[in-house]
Amino acid sequence: MKKYNIHLVASNRLSNIKTMLEEINEYEGQKVEVSVSKWNYSFLALNYFLTAEMTEEPDIMLIFDNAEFSRIDGATGKNIGYKKMLDTLRTARVNLQKAKIVLVLSEDKKEDKSFISEIMKMDIQNFFFSAGDEYDIEQLKSWLFGPDKTLDDNKIYLEEHEKENFQPVIKYVDRIIEKPVTEVVEKVVEKKEVKVVEKIVQVEGQRDSFKKLILTVWDNAEFGCEFAYMAAKLSGLEVLLVDADLLSPKADLILNIRKNPSSIKTEGIYSDSGFNIIMDTIEKNVFNVSFFSDACINRKELKNLHVLTGNYNLDNYEYYTQENFKIFLEKCYQAFDITVILVNRSMYDLFTIMSLDRADYNIIATRADLISLRDFNTQIQYLYDKQYIDINKYKFVAFEYINDLSLKESLIKEITENNYIGHISYNKKRTIYRNLKAPYVTRMTSRQVDEYKDILAYFKIVPKRKLMDKLRSKIKYAKLKIRSIFKKLKLRKKSR
Repeated sequence: MKKYNIHLVASNRLSNIKTMLEEINEYEGQKVEVSVSKWNYSFLALNYFLTAEMTEEPDIMLIFDNAEFSRIDGATGKNIGYKKMLDTLRTARVNLQKAKIVLVLSEDKKEDKSFISEIMKMDIQNFFFSAGDEYDIEQLKSWLFGPDKTLDDNKIYLEEHEKENFQPVIKYVDRIIEKPVTEVVEKVVEKKEVKVVEKIVQVEGQRDSFKKLILTVWDNAEFGCEFAYMAAKLSGLEVLLVDADLLSPKADLILNIRKNPSSIKTEGIYSDSGFNIIMDTIEKNVFNVSFFSDACINRKELKNLHVLTGNYNLDNYEYYTQENFKIFLEKCYQAFDITVILVNRSMYDLFTIMSLDRADYNIIATRADLISLRDFNTQIQYLYDKQYIDINKYKFVAFEYINDLSLKESLIKEITENNYIGHISYNKKRTIYRNLKAPYVTRMTSRQVDEYKDILAYFKIVPKRKLMDKLRSKIKYAKLKIRSIFKKLKLRKKSR
């Protein structure tokens, strides 16, 4: 009996497909056994599986184009069509060396010659068309177990001028699992010449322009709230701030907002904070992206900053599940341009570990002293050894930095192996505002605003400051310092 392990990628409304697949027990008189080992509802989830989770290839990857994908570019707001879907298919083609890829497309894509051409360039030839979401077992069998389609079979879908000399571009590439890379691949033509073509395999290249981000802030809710606020204010992007420190939530106090949203539309095992509302809908399998608008809290002056307040009832902690939190992170990524997750320090907190693992970058905003830096470096190494979390994802910020007292920045760069991305200066007003019902972030000094700009620019959220802007800022700071000195001198004279 032949056994087939299938990885399904399809919309969650196609639950009947999974059932039909697992009911297959024979093909052309031969007994077969089919199991669906994994089901991704979106191309985002598939991309994460391919680049971070996969330890063993499936026998067949069955992909339906009705799985979720974003058609909007997060930075420009422009419609980019099938680009993100194609990027993920390219990643699948690169990472899967043995698995058979079967792609099921909607009937209207037959007429989209450029889309079909891109599929064929990846050397994905087993693609089929379907007029709707209704399928039968025999149809599935023919797609899965039938003979592989060839380039000649599919040339009928190309433009006339392409048919004669068309060749797939992706032929032989190394498997890519963890690190984003750019490969130079070869194009084999009929004359037996090998020509090096441009670098076209780019799984997730260096960020030349802004792309959607999930950022985890490890053990500094104050910095995380300020970072999210400034990202929303300076970029205009849709920013979600998630208070995922489920044992000690603080975002409501730091930003001076309510604990709970005003409109509550769910009742469940959790309390009614924003985070718990979303988790409850995921638990009940009724989640819709519109729930974010009900669950999030916004400050009046910044409507594009959306805050999911945390868990205020410690009894709830044991009810959260790892699987639901994974789904939650996927939904955040789909709905917002930037997701900032606040987590606690514990390396044994499941949600801290998952957030650190799933984020694009992990930001450590800590005091600039040897003790703090050594502690974090030790924990980063531990998490790499035990959880395989990439060391290069951690970026350090010196929080409440004091010139001449804090560790020199050149030493911080050395200690963090050049993963230091900037500092936020100390200001005594911050300490005062911690005890007031007013957020310090709306009253930061111009110096601190510029420091946040530089950190945001590292992630391509805002443009880098130009040299002239930096010079003007330095002149401005110098003038303010001189004024401050004169004021102190005047006060001393008056006191005498």
